[in-house]
Order: sequence, then C-alpha cells, then structure tokens
Amino acid sequence: MNLKSTYTIFLTLLMAFVASCSDNAPESERPQENLEELPQASFRVNALGVSSAAQSGPQECIKSLRVIIINSDGLIEANEKTEWSSSPKGAATFSHIFSKSLNSKSKDLYLIANEESIGDFSLTDSEDLPSLPSSSLSDLLDYFRKETAAENSGMGDVFGKVLNRIYFENDLSNLSAGNMIYLPYSAHYKLEANDLGLSGLTHPLYLVPVASKIDFSFVSYRSHDTRIEDVSLNNANVHNYLNAQLANDETLKPFNDKMIWWIDWLQECAKNSETAEDIEDFNEKWGWIQHYSLPLSNDASVKSLKPSSEVWKIDRMADKNNPDRKSFGPFYIPESKSSSYELNFEVTDLATNETTFLEGYEIDTMMSLFRATHVKIFIELYEKAMDIYSEVVPWNEKVFIGYVQEDDD
Repeated sequence: MNLKSTYTIFLTLLMAFVASCSDNAPESERPQENLEELPQASFRVNALGVSSAAQSGPQECIKSLRVIIINSDGLIEANEKTEWSSSPKGAATFSHIFSKSLNSKSKDLYLIANEESIGDFSLTDSEDLPSLPSSSLSDLLDYFRKETAAENSGMGDVFGKVLNRIYFENDLSNLSAGNMIYLPYSAHYKLEANDLGLSGLTHPLYLVPVASKIDFSFVSYRSHDTRIEDVSLNNANVHNYLNAQLANDETLKPFNDKMIWWIDWLQECAKNSETAEDIEDFNEKWGWIQHYSLPLSNDASVKSLKPSSEVWKIDRMADKNNPDRKSFGPFYIPESKSSSYELNFEVTDLATNETTFLEGYEIDTMMSLFRATHVKIFIELYEKAMDIYSEVVPWNEKVFIGYVQEDDD
C-alpha cells in the first residue's frame, strides 16, 4: 500500500543558544539571537510512494508548496512558497529542498500545498483580527510576510489564528470529472523548544490531503449487460477547515504504547495496514479519527454529492466462475461526518431496459470520514437483487480486503 499523495518532509534543526545569556537576567538585557548567524534548518521534500499497487489519480500531484514557521514570540520566521505551475510534480518525481535560519524558540510549522485550488474562503471568527485581503487565499497568505512580521512580532500570532480559522466549501466534483484542479493538502505541527536541541534532530512530517477518497467495485452475476448511473451520496458536509481541527490534535491512540502526533498516527495506520490480515480487526484495534470539528453544522452545509457523472457499463457474466469485475475511481469527497450517509444509484438491464433505483442505502462505515481516509464500496449484482459492502482503509489502499463472494452450490 502506498501513500502516494502524502509527502514526507524531513526537518533538520541545528540550534545554538547564546552562551552568555543568563537565565536570571531580565528579558530586555538578554542578547538577541541573530538569525543570520544561526545554522540553517533544511527541509527535504520527497514523495512517499512505496508500493506500485497504490491507486492515485493525477489530481493528487503537487503544483505548489508553502512552508510557514511561526515561533512562540509571534515572529514569522518563514513564509515561503515554491511553485511548479508548468509541470506539477507527481509522486515519483517530486523532490524539493527548503532551508531557513531559525531561532531556538518553540515553533508552529504549517504546510500548505495546492492553495490555488481553493476558491472562495472564510474565517470562522474575524472580530479580533485586522482587515485582511480576501480576494484569494494566496493573497491572504502572502500578506503575512516575514518582513511585515519583523516590524510587529505579534503579527505571527494573528497569522496563526488565521491559519486555524480558514474554511472553504470543498467542491471536489471538478477533480472527479477529470479536470486538472489539484487536491489541496495541509499539515500543522507544534515543535517544542526541547526538540530543537544542540545536537539537531530530523523530524519526518507528512502533508495530509484535505479530502477523503471513494471508489466502487462491481461484480456481476447477471446474464445481461448492466448500466450504472446517477451515483450520489446524501448528507455530506461540504465545508472543511484548511487545517484539521481535532478535539485533541497533538496526540492520538497509541501504537506500541506510545502516544504519537495525529499525522504520524495516520502514517502508522498506513504502514500497519500493509500487513493486516483482516482490515476489520485492524480498524477495531486502531480505530479511525472521529472527534474532529467541521466549520459549519447548519442545513446549508449538507449536500448531496455526485462522485461521478459518468455512466458505467458492467458486462454480463461469461460463466459461473468468471463474473465481470469492474472498478471505478478514485473519486474525491470532502472530509465529513454524518449520522447516516446514503448511497443512491440506478441500475438498468440493457437487454430489457428494466431500471432499478437504489435510494437511501445507509452506509454505516462512512459515519466518520476524516481527511486521508479511503472508502471502498463493493457491490455484487444478481439477477433480481444486489449486495453492498463497504470498508474504510488508509489513503491510497487499492486492494479490497475481505468480502469474498462464495459460489452457490
């Protein structure tokens, strides 16, 4: 299994404290660190891709990457954007090095990729913020330059609030339709001062897609060809935060009795699922993130999504031991949660033109779709009936685990 669309950023930090700084001296009398004299922090960005079996659409490429670093004094130490507009980088070729001199304060580190894919955006609360650009997300993020913050060290505090309040209507239908609009990614890490020691540390960081992914797999036991169309999902929340808002966003369920950062937890899920013999046992043991916030909870934020507008043709069964198998996807849907997702589609027998409408089929496993989850819907078609199964697996898992149809005697 491959987290092809997730990107690993290795942060090497070598910090030196001023030897003459006395712990008991007043703040105003302590020597100030000169960023030009500090060692540089180096970021190496590579595609994670570890398995040729991963299923990844071209919309998961990286067109731009922004690295933002804000220290505990409210100073913006970095706000740098790199673009590959003419040739977005796929998982196999993506590699980028970013270096910056940083001081020894604790940091908030934000990563944003493909910010151009986000159209209109809003802030959950702006009463305590100054007047800010709103024409585009890039204009807003560019407003907080390091030079601006140097004149007012508190500008970083404002920037941090903005980054954690940005939300937008995550319309991913254009991605599913095959248009070259690239999936947005983000990540937010807190780096404590004791992580930035004299010896230097290497921190693996992961960009997380601001979406879930869904695909469909059909097995037909019918004697006639079949057409599938008008596929939709009801009760999906379509507004997402740019940066994930978890109830406890620093640590999550332990792996090997060690509490870890939630983004690392996602990576551990991906790694451990590669060797899982039973995905249901794996999910029960490790669970999925459910305690997170969405920016809006009113009726206007809930919509019916059409993962695909295509018409799918499923061939008739050639013989009992050789049913037609077709897969469609991946398609992209917003991070969302609902008490009852409902699946709808039409099934038409192409020999008789008889149409069956599946409406309001509740999918229990989709009650909590945190970003970077991958929904697998498996549908078995019989002459006068159908069976539907679903499972949620780590991002980019390709192979269905379980739900093997037993032939009737």
